[in-house]
Amino acid sequence: MKNQSLILSAILATAVLASCGKEELKNKQSDAALNFRSGSSSISVTADWAEGATTILNGTVHTAQSNTVEVWNNFSNGTSGRIGFQRWDQSGNASFGRTNGAGDNGVATHAFAYKVNTWDAAVPFAFGSRNNREAIWTPKYENVGVNIVNMGVFVTDNGTGDEDNTTGIIEVGSWRAVQLTVVDGANTRKRVSIEEKVGSSWVQRVRTNNNNGIVQMLAFTVLDVRTDYTVSGGKVTAHTFKTIPVLKSQIVGINNSVSNGQIALWTLQKGGQVNYNDEMFRF
Repeated sequence: MKNQSLILSAILATAVLASCGKEELKNKQSDAALNFRSGSSSISVTADWAEGATTILNGTVHTAQSNTVEVWNNFSNGTSGRIGFQRWDQSGNASFGRTNGAGDNGVATHAFAYKVNTWDAAVPFAFGSRNNREAIWTPKYENVGVNIVNMGVFVTDNGTGDEDNTTGIIEVGSWRAVQLTVVDGANTRKRVSIEEKVGSSWVQRVRTNNNNGIVQMLAFTVLDVRTDYTVSGGKVTAHTFKTIPVLKSQIVGINNSVSNGQIALWTLQKGGQVNYNDEMFRF
């Protein structure tokens, strides 16, 4: 069982959530984040989970339902820095994915669900910090003694991990983010192109678009995500992972007219379009 201070923190966070009706309504309007709250204890993610969407490999599947996943900080007997993904029917130390020590522990500040149309189900994510850098986590849905997670650590332009020393390009593995400046008469719009390397060429997979997509690139990472899985005999019997890009950006507006704009995360678009204004998450 989680210690009493953790339980008390969760109760207090719930009370705060009840007073934030406008913020909750806003997030219910987004498929990427139907409901969330930030805090030091837990963060709720309510979404429509397909059959087996939060079930680990060889585990007994849950039925399709709208329900809440909790992303816990200091998970499992209050272990400092451990982040855990806990399904609605789990309690105590049970999870379907958790960090496992110095290699991937951190602090989650936000959590959300996202689904590209070709994926089998919505996938839960946690965003936050690890050491002095930002990171994103998602369950790996496998047990290697514990139910583990996949993690991506964000890279800044010309920072640690950037494989391209050109200013305005962040390259990680076979993916890169490129800052664009689009001039239209007297107006300047900042966009970001997310590109995948195919052979020796870079192919644009996503480009931020429309007014909500006028953004300044802040950081970039890649992350392995479960996109497909097989249910047979009431269990998850196989699954497939895809490496996806994740861009962290800030809304700046036409001619940099938006000061202190919101942070937006982007990845592959739900419907597979390149120029389509569809964020992963915003806060």
